[in-house]
Amino acid sequence: MASIRCYSVFAFAILMISFCDGRKIGVSPWDPMVVCDIGTKETLANDGTFSGFSVDLIRELTRKIGWARSDYEIICYVWDDMMNALANGTLDFVLSGVSITTEDAQKYSFAQPEYLSGLRLLVKNRANEAPIPRPFSFFDPFDLTLWLVFLATTVVLANIYWFFELSMGADSEVHDKYVNGFLDTWFYVLNGFVGEDPFIEIRTYMSRVIQFAYKFMVVILLATYTGSVAAIITVTQQNGGITGPGDIGGKVVATSDLQDNLEALRMYGANVRQYVWGTNEAGYAMVDRLKRGEVDAVALDKPFVDYVAAHDCSVKAVG
Repeated sequence: MASIRCYSVFAFAILMISFCDGRKIGVSPWDPMVVCDIGTKETLANDGTFSGFSVDLIRELTRKIGWARSDYEIICYVWDDMMNALANGTLDFVLSGVSITTEDAQKYSFAQPEYLSGLRLLVKNRANEAPIPRPFSFFDPFDLTLWLVFLATTVVLANIYWFFELSMGADSEVHDKYVNGFLDTWFYVLNGFVGEDPFIEIRTYMSRVIQFAYKFMVVILLATYTGSVAAIITVTQQNGGITGPGDIGGKVVATSDLQDNLEALRMYGANVRQYVWGTNEAGYAMVDRLKRGEVDAVALDKPFVDYVAAHDCSVKAVG
């Protein structure tokens, strides 16, 4: 999805051995590749202060090429200062998640990549978000017109029931006065959703035929309502959901200020917001923007995204 990443300048280091007296290696904080405090050095005296995959690789690399631990020091820089130190010769080489970009390839000598990576998306883990019910949200499956039609149907049926049941005369269980009789049969109709009212018994055959048709309609209506609720829940959970690069069209995606990242994300139609890159904290600042809802996703190097997702259950890596 993005430019190939380079997490090693191994060949550059070997090339410099024959020509450089100073053996200084530059790194910059970048979880989980490099964990160090900016402005500090790791030497033989405090060996083991720095950690991370790239730091472990430095130790193994220098051991294989015959450097003693006292022959070199690892210096922790802000990213831009590290690259400037490499450019002016202060550092022999850097090994800290350096990307092989079109621009940097014109300035520096790169070795074969230690491994291939690219951008990966970090999104909010919506599985951990409890839905917030809205007042009267149970009306959502049907529009207002359908609810009004249903209410009008119950009123009509109540009047029909009352008319036929009143024809039973003394055997009728409904009141002969309209208001009381209507209320009896109307509540009976409404109770069709949950069960019959035990205080009223429908006796006429015509009322029973209507009752059967009504019960059948209620079954269909309840099934439709249940299906609509399930569909609404599914759509709500997936609304704004991003499962891969194909879903970021029109979405606000935060990334670093690398031109290659901008071009890669725009290929998918994303609304890209670039932030100045230079410290490890810059990546976590983008993650905070994601959590606050300021952006829909964060697109950064795969190792960092996977590391954050593994340590923070409120977000997840996709794509």
